[in-house]
Parts: sequence; structure tokens; C-alpha cells
Amino acid sequence: MDLKSIIGQNSTVTCAMNSKEWEHAQKYGAKDTECWIWNNKPKNNGYGRLGKKQAHVASYEAFKAPIAIGTVDHLCHNKMCVNPDHLEDVSQCENNRRHTEFADTAD
Repeated sequence: MDLKSIIGQNSTVTCAMNSKEWEHAQKYGAKDTECWIWNNKPKNNGYGRLGKKQAHVASYEAFKAPIAIGTVDHLCHNKMCVNPDHLEDVSQCENNRRHTEFADTAD
């Protein structure tokens, strides 16, 4: 079974973003699709795992491309989302900046 099949079997489509989260996700280019929630139990850091990789990283690499810049950012801010349209390869610095920006605007 290929990785795309595994990701598809272990996720469900559900809208997990509130309007503030969606506004922020669109700012960085997320498409108008729902989160794909990884159904397996998350690890202590809140991220799903697929073998030795975080599930969202495996999804990005399976559906888009190998990680080139540094880390995979969740545009939707949902750690369990594996929808490749909600993921972007960015530097760790940019990922941290976006997280801080989002936290500063949260209600």
C-alpha cells in the first residue's frame, strides 16, 4: 500500500477551523478545503505520527514534494491536519513567526 492510501485511510474530512483561524490560513494561501484529521492517537507533542515521521510531514512529502526549506507549517494551525493544501514548507524562523502572529491575534 502506498503512503497516499495510508494517509487517506487514517484521516477524516472535518472542518476544524473557526473564522479567525480560516482568515489567517487564507492569508498564507490555504485553499478553501477542510482539514483532514489524522485519526490515530497523537504523540505527546500533539502531532500524529506515521512511522518515524510526523503525519503532516509525510502527507506533504507524499502529495507535494520533499521538504526543501526546513519545516512544514500548518496554515490551519491544526496539529492533527494532514491536508496537503493546508501545509507549506517554510523555514523554522518563518514557522515561529507565523505561530507568534497567530497567537497574538487569537481571541
